[in-house]
Amino acid sequence: MRLGKPLEPCAARRGQIRHPMGGISLGMCYDTLSDERINMQDVKQVLDLVNTFYSNAYNQLIVYTVGLLAFLGAVVPSILTVLSNRALRKENEKLQLKSETNAKNIEEALEIKLTAKIETTLKGMEEEYLRKMEAKIAETKSDLEKLSNQMTGSVYHLQATHFRDQDDPNPAFDDCITSTSHYIDAGDEMNMQHTLSMAKGCLSKLFDSDFEENSGWDARFSSLMDKLSGINKANRYSDLIRNMNKAFTDAKKRVRPPQQPPEVSGPR
Repeated sequence: MRLGKPLEPCAARRGQIRHPMGGISLGMCYDTLSDERINMQDVKQVLDLVNTFYSNAYNQLIVYTVGLLAFLGAVVPSILTVLSNRALRKENEKLQLKSETNAKNIEEALEIKLTAKIETTLKGMEEEYLRKMEAKIAETKSDLEKLSNQMTGSVYHLQATHFRDQDDPNPAFDDCITSTSHYIDAGDEMNMQHTLSMAKGCLSKLFDSDFEENSGWDARFSSLMDKLSGINKANRYSDLIRNMNKAFTDAKKRVRPPQQPPEVSGPR
C-alpha cells in the first residue's frame, strides 16, 4: 500500500523528538511511513509506537502531577502554618497592646474615681469635724456665758441681801432686778425665784418718789418681766408675773408720808 510522500517538516526533525521514558524517536515513525510500500503489519507497528509514546507521556504527566501535588501538600501547609502563626503573633501583639492600654485606662479611671472618693470622704469628715467643733465651741461658749451670768447674778444677789438687811430697799430693789435678769440668762430658776421674792419685799417699802429718782426702773422691770414670760412654760410663773406687776404698780402709786419734825424736849 502506497501512502505517498512523507511530510517534510516531520522528516526534517526526525531523530530530534524522543519520548523521555521509552527512548522511541518520532523520526522512526516518519521513516517507516516514508517507505514506498508498507504492509498492514507495519501500520500496526507504527500505531503501537504512537500509542506507546502518548501513554508514556500521559503516565509521566500523572507522575509529575502527583509529585507536584505531594510537594504542594507538604510545603503549602507549612507555609500556611508559618503565615498563620505570624498572623496570630501579630494579632496577639495587638490584643496584648490593646489589653495593656485598656488595663492602663481602667487603672487611671479607678485611680481618678478613688481619688475623688477619698477627697469627698475627707471633705465630708472635715465638714463633720468642723460642724462638731463649732457645736462644741458654741456649747462651751453657752456654758461659759451661763457661768458668767451665774457668777454675776450671785454678786448682785449678795449686794441686794446686804442692802435689804440694812433696811435700804432702794438699792436692794435695783440689785434684785439686775441679779434676777442674770439668773434667768444662766438658767438658774431657783435663785431667780429667791431674788424676785426679795424684790417684791423691797417694792412694799418703796414710794412714788423713789421711782421719780430712778427713772430707769420702768424699762428695766418691763424687760425683766418679758424675760420671765419667755420661760413661763405651762404657765408656771403666770401668778408670779401678775403679783410682781401689781406690786410694782402699787409701789409707784404709794405716796411717801410726810416726815414728822423731831420732837423738841423741854427744859428739865
